[in-house]
Amino acid sequence: MNTTGNETAILLVISWVNYIISHLLQDAILNKVALILTIIGSFTYIILNIKKIFTNGNNKQ
Repeated sequence: MNTTGNETAILLVISWVNYIISHLLQDAILNKVALILTIIGSFTYIILNIKKIFTNGNNKQ
């Protein structure tokens, strides 16, 4: 469970970079791309955490 903090930090950095780029350029297409990347990153983070919960649960048995 030590990697969850690192993954959260990476996800936050990615979403902030997307946010800053989209606002600096004020481009509708890039705003959509940034939103999609952030959503994909969030889902990936959630899926990784779900897998960790299940693998940790199996290891405890």
